[in-house]
Amino acid sequence: MSIKCKKRKEKNNDHDSEQMILACLWDGPLTISEMNEQFTGVLRRFGVFEHQLSHWLKDEEDMDEHLNKQLPVLIKRGLIENIQERYELTQTGRYEAEKAIEEINKFSNVLKRAARPETVSIVSLISYIVLGFIKLPAAILSGSVGLLNDAIDTLLDVFSRILVTTGVQRNTQRLSNSVMVGTMLIAGFYAFYRAMQQFFFPSDLKYTVFAYVAVILSIIISILLALYQRFIGVKSGNIALITLSVDSRNHIIIATSVIFGLIGSNFGFHYIDSVIGLVVAGIILKSAVEMTWELFQQDEEYSPDFERYNMFLSDKVRDWQDKHYHLWLLYLIDAERLNTQEKLEEHCNKSLDFSGNILLREMGLMKEINVQEQLQNSIDNLLEKGWIDTSDGFSISEKGKEQLKAWVT
Repeated sequence: MSIKCKKRKEKNNDHDSEQMILACLWDGPLTISEMNEQFTGVLRRFGVFEHQLSHWLKDEEDMDEHLNKQLPVLIKRGLIENIQERYELTQTGRYEAEKAIEEINKFSNVLKRAARPETVSIVSLISYIVLGFIKLPAAILSGSVGLLNDAIDTLLDVFSRILVTTGVQRNTQRLSNSVMVGTMLIAGFYAFYRAMQQFFFPSDLKYTVFAYVAVILSIIISILLALYQRFIGVKSGNIALITLSVDSRNHIIIATSVIFGLIGSNFGFHYIDSVIGLVVAGIILKSAVEMTWELFQQDEEYSPDFERYNMFLSDKVRDWQDKHYHLWLLYLIDAERLNTQEKLEEHCNKSLDFSGNILLREMGLMKEINVQEQLQNSIDNLLEKGWIDTSDGFSISEKGKEQLKAWVT
């Protein structure tokens, strides 16, 4: 990185930091420690705790040092003033803080709009219209039955996505989901027919760069869509979006298989495309049957098990947060000498109360936590692992010390 670029990056970072400092003073004057609490509260909301952060930043300045460097700059610019060790916005600073909060609100609103099921359906519709009209001519030019099946399936999906969009808006998810499962069945049977036709009456595939570009583009877009659809589907409890994510996953598998078919054809293995077409047809039909069964079970009292649809990454994030919460408790027991459940609960209640955090409030990321239940579950987990013992109050075991040492070194 050039010196000029590095200075520009540092300048941008300082500007962003200044905006966040001004924003956290919006509700009233704060001391340095209270401002520090505003910033570390945001980190705790996502499972990163203070001692962990200080370890990560041991070669960098900590939050107090950073604030001590930034605050005099803001005072000099007339944006804040120091009154008895409490920092308060000036009139000019309040105007700048208002702009900072407006930017935070804009970012929050973008996230909220992106998390709406209606937005997911519209993004999916537009994406598959584009992909369908790219893959169809690529399939015709290459002669790939796998790519042709994928293109037809994608164009059929356009129709189903229109139904999903209107279904979400009119709260008729069951009807739109039924139609979409039907299109998956139609696509699956047609894919099977075309694959069998290619198997018994094979035709050579033609190598075209356009076909490879179309397939690679399909894989990339389908991966992004599948993650987006699954995440919002589980979060919102919308089974129609989960169905979309299953279908997007099918497109990933199909497109990957088509690449092997094209490559195999270039080396004279013309039956690979037919076999891939049969496998693809089986995958589509299997998914359609599974979603049909899910739909069949639905009635007024039925609630789908959304836990089984959780994404691999979301499970990993939750496991990471649980692990660091457990290690944080070990740290509190060992370093802070909080050796009773009452002391731990009092500390956790204070640390995990985000109601006064203006940054989280304006970002729309407030979260209520049942501290007592979470703490009890974690203590049970720590006892089960043998990381703590309760013979004379809470104390960290040798096994627990090893875990804590491995964490902070």
